[in-house]
Amino acid sequence: MKALEKAVSKIKKNQYINEILPFAGLILVFLFFLIMTKGRMLKPTNLANIIDQVFTTLIVSVGAIFVYAHGGFDMSVSAISGVAQLAMAVIVTATDARIHPLLILLIGIVICVVISMLNAIIHLQLKVPIFVVTLCTMFACSGLLANIAQKQIYSVPMMYLSKYNQTPVRLATLLVVVITGWILFEKTKLGKIQKVIGGSQIVAVQSGINVKKNILLAFVVSGVTVGIASFFTLSRLTRVTAASGGNLQTNIMIAIVLGGMPLSGGAASRISSVICGAATVTLLTNGMTLMGMNAAAINAVKGILFVIIIAISYKRSPDGLYT
Repeated sequence: MKALEKAVSKIKKNQYINEILPFAGLILVFLFFLIMTKGRMLKPTNLANIIDQVFTTLIVSVGAIFVYAHGGFDMSVSAISGVAQLAMAVIVTATDARIHPLLILLIGIVICVVISMLNAIIHLQLKVPIFVVTLCTMFACSGLLANIAQKQIYSVPMMYLSKYNQTPVRLATLLVVVITGWILFEKTKLGKIQKVIGGSQIVAVQSGINVKKNILLAFVVSGVTVGIASFFTLSRLTRVTAASGGNLQTNIMIAIVLGGMPLSGGAASRISSVICGAATVTLLTNGMTLMGMNAAAINAVKGILFVIIIAISYKRSPDGLYT
């Protein structure tokens, strides 16, 4: 009996440590770059940059957690965002900016949801590994974007989406998305079922859960958040290039592991993980930029950090990534 109580106590202690470590890491990253940049990180202009940077990563991460929670994966997020931005810019140009911006937002969301659903359908119906499916989608969308954007640069009038590029609007949108995502993931069947599937698909099926339906819904939610982020990215940059979309999926994966969430999904998946992780990766990128590091060096550091965290987490579990 004492041995059982000791084992339970040890498990609870480990869970507590795993929950605290990501937030401790966030504080350490903030303090480190605050000192190294001599306080420049807290300048109003830089704080505005931090909000812009965390906005996209966090919004998409809130949707991505539904996919990663069931053990899924998505390499196509950046490319899908780029294609959505291109489509929105083309429509605005074709209509001479007479179409309402909110309708453009809806179009962007629909495009992202449709492509995300195609990823899920191919994976579920043809039994193709989701990594392969989303990798192929990434190449297809990136190729389409590059082919069109290299021939003609599409842009939207600066004043057309200017009111959506204001900090209060972006913060309000971020708050709505995070709260909605938290409710859906933590308080509804949709989110709870994703965790069950991530824990064991066999158990999920035996429990009467429609696994295919819920995986499809997870990609729908992810597509919605990608569409929202794409619209606000276009409102900030006002133009589309072959590089539109950036390294969004890389930042999301790093945010997930920095937030302490297992890439294998399951019961340990939490919205707080992606919030903490998105804030950490944003401060990391912003801090290195203020220190004068170029984009290539920053990506190299993030890549090395990602590998180190994965290696450490793998060693902690005898049967895979995190338990």
